[in-house]
Amino acid sequence: MKTEKLMDISELAGFLSVPVATIYRWNHLGTGPTPIHIGRHVRYRPADVQIWVATQEVSRTPDLAKSRIGRSSTGQGLDGGSL
Repeated sequence: MKTEKLMDISELAGFLSVPVATIYRWNHLGTGPTPIHIGRHVRYRPADVQIWVATQEVSRTPDLAKSRIGRSSTGQGLDGGSL
């Protein structure tokens, strides 16, 4: 049985290039990679992290870009009316 070394929070933060506080926030919100609790310690399987990273990809479609054309930062059309 081949086992991977589990990542701790600081290793995960370094791998993702985000602050450790972000990992804690994701854990609290349930939005980050799936954690493994070993006693009081939180660890992550590298394979789970890779899967989570893959799900974070955002596809950019021309329709999305078109829907933003003609909007100001207030969400109104350039003529002042709402869209």
